[in-house]
Amino acid sequence: MQNKKRLAPQLRFPEFDGEWEKKCLGSISKNVGYGMNAAAKTFDGINKYIRITDIDERTRQFTPNPLTSPEGNIDEKYVLKEGDILFARTGASVGKSYLYNKNDGRLLFAGFLIKFHISAAIPYFVFLQTFQERYNKWVQVYSMRSGQPGLNAEEYKDFEFYLSQIEEQQKIADFLTAIDSRLQSLEKKKSLLEEYKKGLMQQIFKQELRFKDEDGKDFPEWEKRKLGSLLFEVNEKSTVSNQHTILSSTTKGLFNQSDYFTRDIASKDNTGYKILRKYQLVFSPQNLWLGNININLDFDIGVVSPSYKIFDFNKKLTSYDFCRYLLFTNRMFYEYAQSSEQGASVVRRNLDMASFKAIPIKLPHLKEQTKIANFLSAIDTKIELVSEQIEKTKAYKKGLLQQMFV
Repeated sequence: MQNKKRLAPQLRFPEFDGEWEKKCLGSISKNVGYGMNAAAKTFDGINKYIRITDIDERTRQFTPNPLTSPEGNIDEKYVLKEGDILFARTGASVGKSYLYNKNDGRLLFAGFLIKFHISAAIPYFVFLQTFQERYNKWVQVYSMRSGQPGLNAEEYKDFEFYLSQIEEQQKIADFLTAIDSRLQSLEKKKSLLEEYKKGLMQQIFKQELRFKDEDGKDFPEWEKRKLGSLLFEVNEKSTVSNQHTILSSTTKGLFNQSDYFTRDIASKDNTGYKILRKYQLVFSPQNLWLGNININLDFDIGVVSPSYKIFDFNKKLTSYDFCRYLLFTNRMFYEYAQSSEQGASVVRRNLDMASFKAIPIKLPHLKEQTKIANFLSAIDTKIELVSEQIEKTKAYKKGLLQQMFV
């Protein structure tokens, strides 16, 4: 009974029964081969080149950036066909896979990839095996036998997994393909909403799109201001006496140069660091992170390096929500800071606070600020809802992959 459970999936279509059969990749494949050793050049309009870096880590889709073509003479044996799966054979991405999609067009594969043409199974069913934890463990073990990450064609041929009858393979593949289509549709919807928001923000902050007051009348013209009137700097520091309050807070964070918060401060002595409270803005005025900004939305209290600047919003002039779109979502700080750099070869850069506070802005009436913020927040809510749907669909698919395969 234990053996029978091991050779049949937990979740199955009712019309199928019986055990699955162990197979190796080499036994269901033909035309195994390495890719072409050619440098990439600008896309010639016909021949697309797929390299390891052109395969998305998460989705395993062909996502070139930029689209290229291989240099030199073209040999048709390197052109992918339906049923072909590529495997990365070396480096940190060893084990990464890609199933050829005819919608990707004419693709030639590069030398660090190995092609397997699936001839005795449903290609997508085999491709799904590469998303399984068993496959990841196999890659980790076998790719390091020589001390350097790598798998050759003969080693890939030995990868073992379980196959059902062809009809069951097809039904599983069709079912999961439908889920993939749903995911792609949601991701496209999210991308379109983000582009829509970006376009609207450009129109709003260029004042090409304006709002009306409750009586349908125009709001006053936007007022010319300097950034220093919108924000005021705070310089609250962590001391020996207030360390306990900071470290015992249930929501606390440490702002890092890479523009995100962590919770890794519970056991650290942060005396002399600057205190960052909720809804305050933190800004890097120097070094390689010049222009990095963030608004603390997640933590009641936290600490940041003394080199950072912390600001509160001037509530008499601006609403917090509007300021968030003007300064953070609109990336105004970063763009201005980068344009202020004196020479591209300078490694250490600084934006003095006088220049920072003198950044020119245009500020709408407080009531128009509220309308703008509410309008953009409504779009953000839609984007967040789609993001949640995407994550739930991914989790659903992950669960199916665990239950529908042996």
